[in-house]
Amino acid sequence: MQQRQVLAATSLSYVLVILDTSIVNVALAPIAVALHSTITALQWVVGAYTLAFGGLLLVGGLLADRFGARRLYMTGLLLFTLASVLCGLADHGMTLVAARVLQGVGAALLVPASLALINQAYQHDPGGRAAAIGVWAGCGGVAMAAGPLVGGVLIEVLGWRSIFLANLPLGLLAVGLTTRVAVNAALAHGPGWGVRLALQLFGNRAFSACVAVSLVSALLLYGLMFLLSLYFQRTLGFSPLRTGAAFLPLTVLVSVGSLMAGKCVRAFGSRWLIGSALLLYGTGFALLLMSGSTPAYALLVVPLPLIGLAAGLITPAATAAMMNAVHPGQAGLAAGTLNTARQLGAALGVALASGLL
Repeated sequence: MQQRQVLAATSLSYVLVILDTSIVNVALAPIAVALHSTITALQWVVGAYTLAFGGLLLVGGLLADRFGARRLYMTGLLLFTLASVLCGLADHGMTLVAARVLQGVGAALLVPASLALINQAYQHDPGGRAAAIGVWAGCGGVAMAAGPLVGGVLIEVLGWRSIFLANLPLGLLAVGLTTRVAVNAALAHGPGWGVRLALQLFGNRAFSACVAVSLVSALLLYGLMFLLSLYFQRTLGFSPLRTGAAFLPLTVLVSVGSLMAGKCVRAFGSRWLIGSALLLYGTGFALLLMSGSTPAYALLVVPLPLIGLAAGLITPAATAAMMNAVHPGQAGLAAGTLNTARQLGAALGVALASGLL
């Protein structure tokens, strides 16, 4: 029962974090109109969150190992929820960017702590741990898939501010679930605490490979989503709701891949699955390149699912491989490093996409 409560609480919080990574893409055009923002400013609405998130994830992992995962998890969750309210109330572009930074700080504290909590809850059950990580990552995939469409509906009915204010009831629900879980984090003792310990992890080839793959995957996916959001709304003239629906061939397959990944890892191994996902990425982007510079939406229906499936498979496969490659006492630090790579990749992808525009 305790394991299920840990998984439920951490999965819900991860949904919030990923939702705010994907949901904001369909709000870019309405935000630009309401706050008189340029494309560069819109880049920061997305990038401020991912940079703060990625830049502090390693710190979050270290703090989770040092002071207790549950304490850091609660702190991050409360900060994220408060920052979401500030985003929803922002009346200026810089205010929104600052609130997005706070969101990123909260996410950086809770994500590695949530993985450390799962690792502790299933420390005597490696098979259950792999399945739990698959559920956790799968929930993130579902959030990724639902984000653009949910965002489109909320914006259509309640305006762009609602995509942030909706985090308040969900955040409070996650806090309520967490207070019922009596799990205390193990402390990482010894002189290895600090950046030196993080660098030592890269001596593990499996860990280094997982970090590199995660960075590349996030760069490709989030850069593409930023481009597509502006392309759908500014070039094809789609509404936020129609833009959310247009993302479904991509995002639904992210969810499908995430939910499939746990079974695929157990059946074929992480290396085979990650290699296959990278091949899918290459095929999908090759088809996008062949579709031309201003393709009709119908030409995107084949490449987008391939890219989405690749992204969905890579995240849980790399996470499970990483958790198996490190000592349990380093779980928070390792999770923070891996997620740092993802968010750095996302920020680089958005920056690259904005520069190309």
